[in-house]
Amino acid sequence: MESPEGAEAAQAEAQTEAETDVQESSAETRMAQTRGAILEPKRVFDAEALSRALDRLADNGWNSVALPGFLDGYSIFPSAAWAEYGLRRQHPRFRKWNPLEVAFDVAWRRNLDILLVIQPYQIEWHAGRRPPILRRYPKWAAMGHPSRKHRATPARPAQIYYCPVNRGLRRFLSDTLYALAEDYPFHGLLIDLRHYPFYSGGEGKFVPYCYCETCREATLHDLGFDPASVDFAKEDTLVERWKEWQARQMDEAMAYIRTRALKARATMRILGLLSTDAGLTENILKPLIHWKTWVERSLVEALVLDRYSPDAPRFEAQLKADLETLPKNSLLLPMLPRTVRDDQAFLRIFERYAIPGFTTRFEEWDQEDFDPARRVSFDMPAFSVESDPIHSICALFEKMSKAAYFEKDFAAFLADLGRALCRGAMPLTLERVLMVAENVRGLYELVAKKELDLGARSDQMLHDLDLAARLAYLAGCDLSS
Repeated sequence: MESPEGAEAAQAEAQTEAETDVQESSAETRMAQTRGAILEPKRVFDAEALSRALDRLADNGWNSVALPGFLDGYSIFPSAAWAEYGLRRQHPRFRKWNPLEVAFDVAWRRNLDILLVIQPYQIEWHAGRRPPILRRYPKWAAMGHPSRKHRATPARPAQIYYCPVNRGLRRFLSDTLYALAEDYPFHGLLIDLRHYPFYSGGEGKFVPYCYCETCREATLHDLGFDPASVDFAKEDTLVERWKEWQARQMDEAMAYIRTRALKARATMRILGLLSTDAGLTENILKPLIHWKTWVERSLVEALVLDRYSPDAPRFEAQLKADLETLPKNSLLLPMLPRTVRDDQAFLRIFERYAIPGFTTRFEEWDQEDFDPARRVSFDMPAFSVESDPIHSICALFEKMSKAAYFEKDFAAFLADLGRALCRGAMPLTLERVLMVAENVRGLYELVAKKELDLGARSDQMLHDLDLAARLAYLAGCDLSS
């Protein structure tokens, strides 16, 4: 018979071997982390530069790339929708090739998710010339107050935004995106709303835009006054009413664009690129956008927030504040600043919070010496999380089960939840996905209250459970749409 001391030694050895097996297994598994690279267009580029940039991103561990759709006010891809509106089908400097065909050829070989970046409301002037859309449809532009003395700040050039309220512009944008979604297998749309006319000044006593014919008529119909006839310096109540009205117009415009895009392909991801409010000074211009409304109404599946501090502790404080502001079922992808110095410090921050990953912007991606590892380098490969939420949830369940192998009931329950999501013979329903989300939240509460004691692994388990629950709501959005 084996002695008690020998039994304890054998048990300790078995536990050590099991932990080693878990570590080795985990090391062989790709991380669940979206690593998004936004390629900003600064000049005309060629097919070689685009292919080279995508290959280098894939070589360095990136898994999601957001491509520009427009440059100098033109579409860089052939667009039948633009032709139907009497516009040139494609940018004249790209007419001999199609950047989207090149991009998807590389993406298919290198397992990259491709998104399209659009700036729906910023007018892009080139060499001092009005862009073709504005030349063809001048009434789509947002207008300042008709009286110069009532304009808070001069706008140079005078027309720098399109008006989100204009229904002709909404249809044009949606027709363009609908055709794209039908022709190309985009993972999603990244709608850049950092630049648009509805914002408030620091003192809140003026509304710089929009006094176009459409806005004036709609405001008169909805609120009972023509904004051009109101002295906003004396009418604080009307200022707030009009700002609230403009915020609702943004909600309606976003809902319209989203609905049209999802009619083309129901699995299209809609991401909103905005600027963080966390820690900004009071006198800065702020966009009139309801973040919570967008998430609660599923107008976007994830927020991509920009303008974080390049200082790691300050960045973490801003990220934490944003996550506390947003609903528990939301997904946030923070923007890694371009001027970071300690990339590993930021990667450690990302691992501490229930976010699917991060994004960052590259300006010099078309240059021969482009090296994404200068921004951040990775130790192991990763897959894009929000592109396939069901796979991501199951991967998180498996990871947690292996890490908490000593809690048999916990691991078995996670396995049951995974099977509930992946029953091949039964179609997945919204009710079942929400059931999984509620159970994951229940596990989260047990671990948080230490009613389920996972020891030193508790913090990591809380992180993974929180992220899994958020992804379950995302999977539910796919089903409900």
